[in-house]
Order: sequence, then C-alpha cells, then structure tokens
Amino acid sequence: MTPEHQLPVVSHVDPAVLLGPVQSKTSAYSRMVDGRTAYQQILFVEPRLLQNNPDHAKSKGNRTRAASVFVPPLSAQLRGNYAPKLPVTEAQLGLLNARELTHGIRAEGIMQETGLSLFLKLASSEFSEPVVHAMDAREAARVLTQVAFDLLVLWVRAETHDAAIFSRPLPATARRFLEQRGDVFAASVLAEFCARLGLEEAATRTAANIKKVYVGSATLHQTFGTGSDFPLCRELIAYWLPLWNRHCVIFNSPFDLMSDLETFA
Repeated sequence: MTPEHQLPVVSHVDPAVLLGPVQSKTSAYSRMVDGRTAYQQILFVEPRLLQNNPDHAKSKGNRTRAASVFVPPLSAQLRGNYAPKLPVTEAQLGLLNARELTHGIRAEGIMQETGLSLFLKLASSEFSEPVVHAMDAREAARVLTQVAFDLLVLWVRAETHDAAIFSRPLPATARRFLEQRGDVFAASVLAEFCARLGLEEAATRTAANIKKVYVGSATLHQTFGTGSDFPLCRELIAYWLPLWNRHCVIFNSPFDLMSDLETFA
C-alpha cells in the first residue's frame, strides 16, 4: 500500500473529543472497545485465518461451513521462534506484584469481573473456564498480557499474506511491527485491567510509562495516528491505548465500510 493510500486510524476523530477529558469512567460506551475488538476479529481476522488454516475450524451446532468457529493455535505455534520483548509490560507487572495486587482484591473470578476474559476466548485455547475463574489477580494480569500479545500476533498474521498459515514463520515486516507495538498493546490492556479493578494509580502509571518509552517528544498523532502497514492492527492498538479518550476511536472507523481484509491487499 503506497503512502497516498494510508488509512486513517485516529485522524477521523475530532481532536477536541479524542484528547479532551476522558469520558470512559462515566460513559455508557466504556466497554465498547471489547465489542469492537470481537467484531473486527470475527469479521476480518478469523475468516482469513480459517481460509489458510482449515484444521483450526470447529463445527458449532450443525456441520455446515457457515457454522464453523475459529480455534486459536497454541501460543508456541502462533509465535514460532519469535520471542517478544515487552519491557514496559514486564516492568509494570513487576510493580503490580510488589504493590497493588496484594491488597484488597478477592482471589477468584478477576478475569470475568473485568470482562477481559474476552481475550482468552479470541486468542487462546489453552485455558479452561475453571482455570480462568480460579486465577488470582497476579496470575490474571500475567496471563492477560501474554494473551493480548498473542491476539496482536493473530491480527498481524491475518494482515500478512505469507504468514497467514500458522506453520510459516513471521516475516521481518511483521516482527518489526510487533517489536514497535507489541509492548504498547500488552501494556495498554494491562492498564485497562487495572482501571477496571479500580487500581487507578497503577493504570495511570502504566499509561505514563507507555508515553515515556514509546512516544517521547513525538505527538500521539505522529506515533499512532496513521500508517499503511497493518492498518487493522494499528486501529486495535489505537482504541486500547490509554493515552487519550480511546473509546472515541471506535466510531466512524474506516473498517466500518469494509467487508474483508482483501480490500487492503
């Protein structure tokens, strides 16, 4: 895709709304990022991956192809020999283990309470419902960031023709994107996890660390606003990013007018 065909990610949102007072705590749209993620995965990502990996289909109800659902691969198969580097995420997990998650949070049902068990349904087949329910806050935070990264890898594979087959290694372009954005996305999901548990200090600290490490002196628009590579993945990151009123990013998406990923081929 040439530069003149770059797709907007946040440039279609009024900056006064995007960078104004965050509405997520009181808005009825506070968890619409969850629905947006599921919608885009079901509409764009899973059909591409099922087409290339038919053995990852599972019949639901009857045996017609239309009833097939996507079964994510194991994390090791998905990543291949690629080992992610997540410095901000790991640092914030370490601080959580030492501080916030040791006080005042009940032991069971954390993932379901936050609604973020969505990530396990979309990107992982490795955790049963009883196991997920039994996770304490520390384990839930660790697993959530791991699975969030895997979700981004799924989407990168869907947007990469020569890597849509899971047995193929991730090409250099995909690895570069994951090195630039994988930590940002995992840390953003961790910040959301903390916010939904009422750990506002941890959520704010994580967001500040993302900005310090990955934005620096650049503007948010320069860092996350547009791009011709992996536009669907860029939008996923944009509406989970806690540095702006990201819930607004889900509206008027350029993907609302698309029917499949072939549009961007």
